[in-house]
Amino acid sequence: MEREIKSIWHGIRPTDEVGFMAKSGWALFRPALGLALIATGALKAEAFLDPGQPAGGPSLSPLLLFVAVEVEFILGVWLISGLAPRLSWVAVLSCFAMFACTALYLLLTGAPGCGCLGRLPARPSVLLGFDIGTLAVLAVLRPQRANRVSRTPACDERSKAPWSALFGIAGAVLFVVAIAFSVFGSPQALGVWLRGERVVISPRFVRLGHGKAGERKRVDFEIRNMTDRTVTVFGATWDCSCNATEGLPAHVPAGGAVTLHALVKFAEARGQFSQRVCFYTDSPEQWSVVAVVQGHVTDDRSSNTATSG
Repeated sequence: MEREIKSIWHGIRPTDEVGFMAKSGWALFRPALGLALIATGALKAEAFLDPGQPAGGPSLSPLLLFVAVEVEFILGVWLISGLAPRLSWVAVLSCFAMFACTALYLLLTGAPGCGCLGRLPARPSVLLGFDIGTLAVLAVLRPQRANRVSRTPACDERSKAPWSALFGIAGAVLFVVAIAFSVFGSPQALGVWLRGERVVISPRFVRLGHGKAGERKRVDFEIRNMTDRTVTVFGATWDCSCNATEGLPAHVPAGGAVTLHALVKFAEARGQFSQRVCFYTDSPEQWSVVAVVQGHVTDDRSSNTATSG
């Protein structure tokens, strides 16, 4: 009997133990990830059904928002159901790789959020870390084939493919972030440089929050000069909805920055509004820089007049 137990024990290979751990781990992680996708889809659906409310990031087109909601709901239900585990693993791995690329792009462009959680604010750096972490867990918990009896060298090579892809993505992201901080000072500055911009405005997206119709709020913008000569900001948006001419003209030294102000007026109608703020420069590389200001009007002029009457 003791000899039989030893033979059975020595017959269990480490790869079988790893496969069992991956299978059980995937069975636990799969429904949790499915619920998370359904929850984020529900937050986007709320923003889709009530577009008058301010979003937690740059506004997405209704079609793109609708597609994102559908994809997250379908993937979430698929993961919870447990059908075709290997195919669902490939689908969710591809989805989170795309999420990570989107978060990296938003981080490089200086966006304050992405709207991934509907109206809840979410920083691209936090979302990028979450997406990479999810990819790492997915690489570890890759579901195995049910009928796999023995592992061949070809199978071992295929099992290393997710790790290779994960380390490749993580290495590329870390390299880009390291270059951004060491050479340009921030990921946003690197993104601006890659787009060919040499005069940079920050922030590029501003959320004013809620306000009454006609209310005015002051917004501060930093204009940074990434050229090798002094740049003059000589003009800006000036109309009934925005006045950004205070402090002009302003001279920005090479490699330096100045802070300018804009007085933005809330729209007259209730709901979300968006206002472009433009500063004009004498730089031949870039004649203007543009920022977008968003806000939400809680009470319009007509309702105020009706109430007072």
